[in-house]
Amino acid sequence: MLAEGSQQDLGTVSPSLPDTTAQGSRNYPQEARKLYAEALKLVEARKFEASIAALEALLEAFPEYAPAHNDLAVVHFETGNQSEALRHLERASELEPDNFNTLRNLGSVYLAVGRVENALTAYERVAQGEPQDADAWLMLATTNCQLGRMGDARKNLDRTLEINPDHPAASKLLETINRRARP
Repeated sequence: MLAEGSQQDLGTVSPSLPDTTAQGSRNYPQEARKLYAEALKLVEARKFEASIAALEALLEAFPEYAPAHNDLAVVHFETGNQSEALRHLERASELEPDNFNTLRNLGSVYLAVGRVENALTAYERVAQGEPQDADAWLMLATTNCQLGRMGDARKNLDRTLEINPDHPAASKLLETINRRARP
């Protein structure tokens, strides 16, 4: 679900058109915020061609508007253009290096394009910055599993379950890891 004035989030376990979190941390001009709100309506309606055009126009006028880079990346990802998604997320992350929503999205796209080590770095930053975010720890665990680091994955899952004891995806992944570790 997309809330006005907020950024798209690529999701936690698998990238998809997502939930949202708070808009970027910068104080953007009123005109930029107005254009962004209009573009978000198009994104909400899943009018991707129009969304891309509106967000690109916004970025032409305000090239440092990080939330627009993030959301343009989400739309590009949704339409199968992973290279453009990655380019815009990397730019959004440069503009707002502590925006955890963008870092989550960047991690998801890195995973999708096979850059697992880069994904790990992005998710580590999210978990460090938001240590009570169970999903950040779950994504760290998932990424560590892909890298074959099962001990680290178990630690990440323990942290996930410490924060949210009823986290179904964490419990399921931990069971899978434990089942595979048995002789």
